Amino acid sequence: MKMTAKQSMSGVVLPRTSTAYQEEVSAQAVAAPQGYWRAALPRYGVSVLLEKRAVAVNIGLSAALLAACVLYLSLGSVTLSPNAVVASLIGQGDSMTAFMVQQLRLPRLIAACFTGAAFALAGVLMQTLARNRLATPGIIGIDNGATAFAVASIVGLGVGIAPPAMALAGATTAAVLTFGLAAGSGTQGYRFIVAGIGVGAVFGAGTQLMLARGAIDT
Repeated sequence: MKMTAKQSMSGVVLPRTSTAYQEEVSAQAVAAPQGYWRAALPRYGVSVLLEKRAVAVNIGLSAALLAACVLYLSLGSVTLSPNAVVASLIGQGDSMTAFMVQQLRLPRLIAACFTGAAFALAGVLMQTLARNRLATPGIIGIDNGATAFAVASIVGLGVGIAPPAMALAGATTAAVLTFGLAAGSGTQGYRFIVAGIGVGAVFGAGTQLMLARGAIDT
């Protein structure tokens, strides 16, 4: 039966001025939309909408990541069983297996996970800032700028600065140029992307020129 303005979800008729009626209306107003879950902490006044599909995808990806981590810790010059890997992680098993897992493979795995998370975060920040899903470091010229400056430090200009520092300076320069050329419309629309492609093309051409004319064998 369709609920009227005076009828609660339990079928009890409530006066419009009663506290129970007001609570019923509030509960209906904050009901989660279709396809979402609402996680609420009324005591702290916190309410969060969770998309069901996103939750399912994240659970699946987390399970896949966990399986990949166990597989990585199992493979190598010495192959270990998943049971041996798990046992070494919780402090059981023989000392040789624990050394291979905890001292040799686990640090590299942790570094790889943090590196991947950093790349993912950088991509999200780039696309959010540009408000364009096509905005990547490659498209807006950042990687070409870093490459050009790194090559210049080695074969182009004889600059006595380490290539990593020059690459950072080149990436910063490319980003500043791209934002400057797109300043008329901010980072919205395709002007930002077109400016980045142009900056990347210029730095890419400079890199090719330095590689063609520089003495890279000395």
